[in-house]
Amino acid sequence: MTPAATHRGHPWQDRVQAFIARSTRNDPDGRPVTRKDDMDAQVSIITLGVRDVGRAKAFYAERLGWPVHAEEGDWVCFMLGGGSTAFALFPWDALAEDAGVAADGNGFRGVTLAYNVRTEDRVDEGLAEAERARGSIVKPARRAEWGGYSGYFSDPDGHLWEVATGAAKLPVAE
Repeated sequence: MTPAATHRGHPWQDRVQAFIARSTRNDPDGRPVTRKDDMDAQVSIITLGVRDVGRAKAFYAERLGWPVHAEEGDWVCFMLGGGSTAFALFPWDALAEDAGVAADGNGFRGVTLAYNVRTEDRVDEGLAEAERARGSIVKPARRAEWGGYSGYFSDPDGHLWEVATGAAKLPVAE
């Protein structure tokens, strides 16, 4: 469960809980799985701690064109993948406090996000779009050792995004 889902006292908490409650898992025959002791193998919400919510919102909403689904106070939420996953922005220090960790993290944080596409041309286009949106190209696109084609950009807070193609059996954006 993400920090956004466990934080009490924020007006958006009920929306997050309702989103999680709607998330279900089916067995191979399509029947809902109702075991309560298993954790679903899915990501419901990705929340990025950002230094300036307005700047981050401008990057994702205005420059990359992601539609804002909900916004309350310092919290901004986008729906991804046709509404199956939420992507949220929240103040860096407040998110660290919510998680009970120090807010002074820097450098590589051990996490990357990925945007998988169908073609190498779309990888190049995706990186160019991110750069026009004022993201930074961290690693230009090139053939990867795993056989695909990928490159990386960072958002204004340094969160790393990979744009890739050729990863067998992984969902693609288009």
